[in-house]
Amino acid sequence: MIIEATALLGLPVATSQAVELGRVCGWAFDGRRARVAALKVNRKGPDALLPWMEISHIDRQVVVSDLPVIPKESDALVQLARSTGAIIGVRAKTEGGRGLGRINDLFLEAETGLIARFYIRNFLQDRLIPRQFLVAITPKDIIFKYVVETPVFDTVAAEAPAGS
Repeated sequence: MIIEATALLGLPVATSQAVELGRVCGWAFDGRRARVAALKVNRKGPDALLPWMEISHIDRQVVVSDLPVIPKESDALVQLARSTGAIIGVRAKTEGGRGLGRINDLFLEAETGLIARFYIRNFLQDRLIPRQFLVAITPKDIIFKYVVETPVFDTVAAEAPAGS
């Protein structure tokens, strides 16, 4: 299943026994692997990071974890979240530096957390760019291959499989 990253905001996070742990209030991304590493969960007390690998089910209504509580955040996960940045709202550009717009949303593979497509909003044109055209994710820029500038790219990209 493909789900929009922004559709996760506000969803309840519960255990498999239906005990609510909190609500999704953000993400932590792994830029090297182009995937969500964890969901940021608003709960009583400080927000916490729920590792994606601890999610047993996710859909448009609920996020389910088999864990009875959200585990203590690892230093590695916190560092990963800081080093990649937010992604949504970040500038998108080509390898040559040509601006494409800003990342407005991400289409995620629910089972793995992999980013399948980037939704880019620009004043003149909104675009969907599949992950196979990704070059790098940095805290300030999401960089795509030159080919996304070609006139036929949007037609070809629309026909590309989502998981490619």
